[in-house]
Order: sequence, then structure tokens, then C-alpha cells
Amino acid sequence: MRPVIIIDTFEKIYFEDNEKPLVICDIDFTLITSKYDYEYYYNIYRYNYKYKDINNINNAIKNMQLKCIEVGLVKQTDEKGFKQLIEKVNELKGKIVLLTSRSLFSHSKTISDLTYAGFENPENFEIHYTGATISKGDYIKNNNLWFGYKQIIFIDDMPINLNSALNIPNIACYLFCDPNSIIL
Repeated sequence: MRPVIIIDTFEKIYFEDNEKPLVICDIDFTLITSKYDYEYYYNIYRYNYKYKDINNINNAIKNMQLKCIEVGLVKQTDEKGFKQLIEKVNELKGKIVLLTSRSLFSHSKTISDLTYAGFENPENFEIHYTGATISKGDYIKNNNLWFGYKQIIFIDDMPINLNSALNIPNIACYLFCDPNSIIL
């Protein structure tokens, strides 16, 4: 079993030469994040008497960042890095798939979020929805997403999702830690 690699940019993803890759990428807090970063909210809350200790401030910021995602106030986590990722995958004749815990019923919101964040033609992405009813690793296995690929890359911000996929052959798991968010 391979280790999980921690990254803060898509530029750090390793590709095997001459191997067609399948890149499976989470959406929330991996591909997109709150429009307003940690520092923005910290500057709002740090003088508020309700939030005197750092744990209270962090919880308030986490809640605000989650609300931003819920209402569609989003931005790309790593625009430059994701463009490079797309170029490399296309160069190797691979494929990018988005895999989210969102429900299939949120498809139009997902497309809207990706559009608002600045992704070109987000309706062209192949998006899979687990609806939080199955682990992402089981979803990948049950739907044979990895079939036909010797190089599989799975990127997510949640360790539990990556752990569920570690026993898939030839998978490289990357934990994406957005430096502008405290969500881990």
C-alpha cells in the first residue's frame, strides 16, 4: 500500500511517463473553496468578544467557509496548478473525473459553483456523485472508474476518503490541504 501524499497545489502531483492517467478529484475544498479565505474571516472575528480563544475563532471561520460553499460563494483553490494538471493529463491522453459527496440532485448547483469559480465549460467534466451514501473508495471500485488505467490518481481534502481507496491497485492518493482554509 502506498502512502498518502500531502499537497497544497496540483503542481505537486507526480505522473508516470507514457502512462495514461486517470485523475479522480474531489470538488469541495479540493477544487473549489470559500471565496473568502481564513485571513479574511480571522480579521473579522479576532476582536469580537465571543471569539476570545483560537478554537472559537477557528470554529466560526470553518462555519463561514462552509456557508460560502453552500451558497455558491466560491473560488478555485489552485487555478494555475489545475490548468497544469489538465495540460499534463491531456498530454498523456488521460482523463479527469470529479467525484463528490454531493447528491446527484445538486448537479445544477455544482455546475453553477464551478462556473462561478471560473472553470471553463464545467458541463464537460465527468462528475460522479456519491450522495454521501457510500465511501469514495467503494464508489470507485463498484463503478469500475479505474478500469483500463495503470496510473490512477485520487485527490481529496478528507483523509477518510483517501483511506477508503488505498487498496485499489495502482492508486496514488493525494491529500489536498488548501492553504487558504482551515478545513482539513
